[in-house]
Amino acid sequence: MIDKRLFTIIITLKVLIFFTFNSSLAQEKENINNNLLVGQISYSTLEMPPNNEWFLPNYKDYQVDLLLVEQLVNAEPDKIIIVLGTWCGDSRREVPRFFKIIDSIGWDRSNVDIYAVDRSKTLPEFEALGISVERVPTFYFYNSGTLVGTIVELPEITLEVDMISILVN
Repeated sequence: MIDKRLFTIIITLKVLIFFTFNSSLAQEKENINNNLLVGQISYSTLEMPPNNEWFLPNYKDYQVDLLLVEQLVNAEPDKIIIVLGTWCGDSRREVPRFFKIIDSIGWDRSNVDIYAVDRSKTLPEFEALGISVERVPTFYFYNSGTLVGTIVELPEITLEVDMISILVN
């Protein structure tokens, strides 16, 4: 009787492991096929295929308002967190623009942490960071460890104006 129970438990565990493993593989395959990135990524990841197909043209084509960004030169925050979805049209438009702005100001990219999410918009790291994401992209601006402002999905006016209202005013 014990041998039958043990055999049943082993078979059940094998079936569960098989389905869990296949489900993970299916999710990973879906992410690869949809060019989804998930987790913390580097800036250079955005410049590499397949993401460079949307990142580089949107970066190149954006015309930074140089008069406005002059106001941001001395307002660099200590930390910026960007949460984006590589599947999201708003992320594909706003994130390259954001980097063009900070590059034109001369801010340090190493102060920017980038997190890519799937459509569920959750990552284990978010709990430790104390953030929850409803829409992407979301830009979090921190000074002295304190959140001073966010830009969620779309700027209210432009990225430059919204950044000024968060960091200068």
